[in-house]
Amino acid sequence: MTDNEPPTNPFPASGYPPPAKPRRTGWIVGGIAALVAVLGIGIAVGVVAGQSSERPPEPAAAPGYSMDHVGNACDLVDPAPLRKWSPTPKGRPSTRNSARASSTQAV
Repeated sequence: MTDNEPPTNPFPASGYPPPAKPRRTGWIVGGIAALVAVLGIGIAVGVVAGQSSERPPEPAAAPGYSMDHVGNACDLVDPAPLRKWSPTPKGRPSTRNSARASSTQAV
């Protein structure tokens, strides 16, 4: 070593930053991808296993709701439940117009 040369460092790595820590990003992304794949396969197996091999029964035809063959709509009402909870009237109901009500009607 001469006087014009800078001194050599006995520890050559002391002037450099410490080595970088190993990155775990790849492992995290890979683990998430594997988890999604396993869940997807599990759902697919569950759906396939849950399906019945038999044909589902045909739905019953809906009754035709039409007034074509009905002469009186009151005949379609079943009054039995109403009789259970309300008194049965005796005879036909009667109405009477008062003089006051008839005087307001136009002639």
